[in-house]
Amino acid sequence: MLSTLVVFVIAAICSLIVVAFQKPAIPEIGELTTIPWYAWLVGGVLGTAYIFILIYTAPKLGMATVVGLVVLGQMLMAMLMDHYGWLGLSIHAFNWKRLAGGILMIVGLLIIRKY
Repeated sequence: MLSTLVVFVIAAICSLIVVAFQKPAIPEIGELTTIPWYAWLVGGVLGTAYIFILIYTAPKLGMATVVGLVVLGQMLMAMLMDHYGWLGLSIHAFNWKRLAGGILMIVGLLIIRKY
């Protein structure tokens, strides 16, 4: 967990530097109160869990497998988002070609994990 803390402290410092040079408009308090309570927590909790899981699993599974699993998860979620047009994306229906791509990614991960 200490390494996760270091990652987020450095990320916070870098973010502060970038924001200081961008001089973004500061939102009004009324705007901040419209954000749901869970939105303040979910990103931090999921981000911390993500970093911790990477640090914990990489020595056991190997970095190539762990990164491959992350990319596979992102790709599967992207296909789901494309299929339903979430976040205002144009719809790209799930079809056998996309299924084949996902299966090939899984096969690739199995090969990487084995060798």
